[in-house]
Amino acid sequence: MLFDTERRARHVDTQAVPDAVGQASSDGRRARILLADDDDNVRGLFERLLTLQGWDVVVARNGREAVEAWPEEGTPFDLVILDMNMPEMTGAAAYEELHRRHPEMVALFVSGYMEEEYWRDVIVQGKVPFLAKPFTPQQLITTVTALLAHGNDRAVGRCLQPERDEARQVIGVAV
Repeated sequence: MLFDTERRARHVDTQAVPDAVGQASSDGRRARILLADDDDNVRGLFERLLTLQGWDVVVARNGREAVEAWPEEGTPFDLVILDMNMPEMTGAAAYEELHRRHPEMVALFVSGYMEEEYWRDVIVQGKVPFLAKPFTPQQLITTVTALLAHGNDRAVGRCLQPERDEARQVIGVAV
């Protein structure tokens, strides 16, 4: 299954994803993921894929909802996945606010668009890895698994290009 740049999800083969069921956070609890995407179909598909891996997923329809989902004293998320193009508040703006509140946060940007200079700057400066759409469910799960295991320590500054390499090869971590 691939996600095309028009943000429509095609058939999903959930049997094709690697076995990472129940991957825990560093403190032994089930990993919590905050997922923000404005496309109902894509958001629902991502949520299902991540939930099938045994992770707790909280969804948001835009950047503002993502920021509201993680207040300064809220339960921590192990990973925040942000689509870059969303109404009300972009993924980049949501990242900046969440990072201000939680500087230790691990994030992943996803998008089919790379026109805006800011996004490239954030990625090039090594703040947040980026997974370019279209990508397969396996590439999403492999990337999430690596980020949960290693954080941004070895993945920052990488533009993950699924059409070139598998996500685990591009971010340079063994999963």
